[in-house]
Amino acid sequence: MSKRFNFNQNSGFTLIEIMIALVLMSFISIAIFTITTNNLDTKDMVVDEDRAFFQSYGAFDRMNRDLEQLWSPYYYDAPKTNTKTEDRDQYSEDLPANDFIVRESFQFATTKNHPVPNLKLEDKTTIQFLTSSHQRRIEGQKESVFAWVEYSLENYEGDKEAFKATQVLKRKIIATDIYKADLDWDKIKGQVLLKGIKELKYEFWSPKLEKWIDDMRQLAPLQKFAPLAIKMTIKWIDSNEVEKSSIRVFRPLWPFFDVVEDNKLREAAKKPKSNGSGSNSGSTSGSTSQGNSTGTTGGNVK
Repeated sequence: MSKRFNFNQNSGFTLIEIMIALVLMSFISIAIFTITTNNLDTKDMVVDEDRAFFQSYGAFDRMNRDLEQLWSPYYYDAPKTNTKTEDRDQYSEDLPANDFIVRESFQFATTKNHPVPNLKLEDKTTIQFLTSSHQRRIEGQKESVFAWVEYSLENYEGDKEAFKATQVLKRKIIATDIYKADLDWDKIKGQVLLKGIKELKYEFWSPKLEKWIDDMRQLAPLQKFAPLAIKMTIKWIDSNEVEKSSIRVFRPLWPFFDVVEDNKLREAAKKPKSNGSGSNSGSTSGSTSQGNSTGTTGGNVK
């Protein structure tokens, strides 16, 4: 006898079961939507934080590369002088006679007649200097590793409300014809490195005073053109409208040499050595050294 099935009993879901399933699916869908939304919000927040971080990091890294290769012949050569003195901090800064050197951006020369680029700090927020960090971007362009760089502040002109009454940090560069009579920075558009600047100040390390100073007139003569270290204090609002501050110290890569004292030694070595009346050939070098140290042959070597 064949078995018969009754399709009218237990052949589907009841209305209550369907409603329960719909409620469960709604809870699951809400949970998945909430997790997805939170993940997207977290992703956006991380991206915004990274964007703000890399914007400031890129600006400071660009400044560090320029300032650590700040170039001056005073790092390895002494200034041109016509006077002799025992005080290493006193010397004549006579203008060289070469017209190629004497100009607004190169007003002094070294003993080897190397032009000395000016280092300018205007209003304590605009700094101009010559760097050797430049890289030629276009093949065949008449550029070298040297370039004039200016970091300055300009008023913010955008529409973002949080940046109103703030400034932007701009980098301008002149990489062609760096020896021309004057540098026209007004014609250079510049690149915006950082927005929302509220405060910016540069200071220079003074070994003599053993402290940071913002007045370059207090620096030793050579350090006005070849500083040992530069400190930047900056306060800005990032792209997330969060106020931040930072203190950065930039140090040129050139090692420190006492170029004035080295030049004295070189000049003393060029002078003919004289022997005392009672000295013999075996003690020539010793008597000469003693005579120099006591001042009998000019006193140029201590």
